[in-house]
Amino acid sequence: MACAAESVRRHIFCTGKIYYELIAELEMKGIDHIAVSRLEQIAPFPFDTVQEELERFPNAELMWVQEEPKNMGAWAYVQPRFYTTLLRGIQRDIPVLYAGRKVNPSPATGFPKQHKAEIEEFMERATTLNSSMN
Repeated sequence: MACAAESVRRHIFCTGKIYYELIAELEMKGIDHIAVSRLEQIAPFPFDTVQEELERFPNAELMWVQEEPKNMGAWAYVQPRFYTTLLRGIQRDIPVLYAGRKVNPSPATGFPKQHKAEIEEFMERATTLNSSMN
């Protein structure tokens, strides 16, 4: 499914296998107004690549999605770099939204049922507009 770039309402960035899970979720739900860009490398941060991707979807809100808890994974590293790209690169002052597991002292719950529930919660947040929990 594809729609015109101007019709994309959310632009998700991620890294790793979560990309494939997001694509599957969007296809399963029949959603075509959310675009997903996968960053293969985040250090050094690919400012030019991110700027090009952001320019493709000028009307979209921006979201970072990760499977790791908010205090782990790439969020703390990429968030300020997205703001730099937005403000200095394309002169847009929009928030960078977050969808992922909540802050947690452990990288995994240890309980498959709870882990599955956490994944379902942030996938719903990522694929539902007006769910701008940051």
